[in-house]
Amino acid sequence: MNSMPFSIDRDIKDLIHNSLKKILGKKDENIEIEARHGIIMDKVTGSRIDINAQHPFIFSTKNS
Repeated sequence: MNSMPFSIDRDIKDLIHNSLKKILGKKDENIEIEARHGIIMDKVTGSRIDINAQHPFIFSTKNS
């Protein structure tokens, strides 16, 4: 079990949330954000799946 008083996952989620909150404050604009993440985790074993590619995460304020 992790004995550190902080969580990297929580810190990353807070960073993303706070960043998106500022960006999405611009209500008159359609915004699309694409980020690349190069790691896929196997939820069963907790190990990284070795795929030599970066996988997109796309967030959009558009309704379509």
